[in-house]
Amino acid sequence: AKDLNSACVAFSVESFTKRLNIIYEKANEGGKDFLEKNIDERHKWSRACDEGGMRYGDMTSNLVECFNFVLKGARQLPVTAIAEYTFYKLNEYFLKHSDEIDKWIADSEKPPNEIYPKKVAEWLQYQKDKSAIQRATCFDNVEMKYQVDEPGGTTRDGQGYGGRSFTVALRTRHCTCERPSKYHWPCSHMMTACRTRNLPFSDGVVVRLHEFNLQTHKLTWASRFHPFLDPSQWPEYHGPNIRPDPEMLVQPKGRR
Repeated sequence: AKDLNSACVAFSVESFTKRLNIIYEKANEGGKDFLEKNIDERHKWSRACDEGGMRYGDMTSNLVECFNFVLKGARQLPVTAIAEYTFYKLNEYFLKHSDEIDKWIADSEKPPNEIYPKKVAEWLQYQKDKSAIQRATCFDNVEMKYQVDEPGGTTRDGQGYGGRSFTVALRTRHCTCERPSKYHWPCSHMMTACRTRNLPFSDGVVVRLHEFNLQTHKLTWASRFHPFLDPSQWPEYHGPNIRPDPEMLVQPKGRR
């Protein structure tokens, strides 16, 4: 499972293919059959094969479990009560986050389209720090293609490692590390190449920093819920009368 997870979260197709081949060689006949049946839909479970970066790098494996936390304490209620609880809870979340962002914007000296949430700001600063010690070499002025070299260094365990090189094409905002096309924000290599050409990091198509600023973040939590009042004020219903099938009721297990 650990090896398969490693293949699923790989950024490049080359790295994904290499890791998957290792898994395939180790797998038994049942495992090989499983991989062969699911390989055609690898865009659904492999980050490297997520064309267009539709998931923005998100690899959450079980969204149902994530949402379970929101419904904590309401799972034993009737379905109608759960629906009502979910509605009011979401409205509460939207109001809370909207107020927090308003306060954040009011306390800042910069306009909201130049401010980023904490995690995004930390990522950008981390990439800028890495970019400061990188070197870019131009190979194509028309396509604005660069080789960006990372210096070697030492890990926390004291082990040395050699430097690595990446290809950055500024015209298409593509980097062979694949971070910009998956996350839609710039990597350190992209920053290094952009700085060399005095170009902005974001092109609005591949690298979309405008989608992460506080102005957009505020729109995400904009108020969109309306009171639904009580049943006596609802429009008259003329649809089918749906009732649960008592024969499908699951009897709870008793305790010993």
